[in-house]
Order: sequence, then structure tokens, then C-alpha cells
Amino acid sequence: MLQETSRAAQEKVRQLTESVDNFDKAKELLEAKGMTVNKADVEAFRKVAQEKVWPAYKQQFPEMWEEIVATKV
Repeated sequence: MLQETSRAAQEKVRQLTESVDNFDKAKELLEAKGMTVNKADVEAFRKVAQEKVWPAYKQQFPEMWEEIVATKV
């Protein structure tokens, strides 16, 4: 029963996520409901993460660090 419920929840989350999978669609669907949709500055976020977050992760996971960095898109 737990697996069945988990699968149903996963499917619902996928449906909801895919319905706003791009910025224009998100604006169209969500602003009509009163939400504010902002476009992310990915490069600025990446820079802050590399400066502020990565050092702690590198220290916490030194044996996996190269693998972690290799997964970035």
C-alpha cells in the first residue's frame, strides 16, 4: 500500500512539474493564480554556490568531490 501511494504521489508531482517545465508556461499558468514568476539568473547562482557552498561540500565529501563536480551540467 505504501509503494502504491508513493507511486501515485510521484506521478502527480511529475504531472504538476511538467506542466510548468519552462518559464513561459510557468508564467502563463502561475501568474493567472496570483503568483509572481521570476526568471533565475543561473550564472549568478552558480557563482555564489561555487564561492559559498562548494567549499563546505568539498571539505565534507573529499573522497567524492571529483565525482560530484563531474556531474554538473
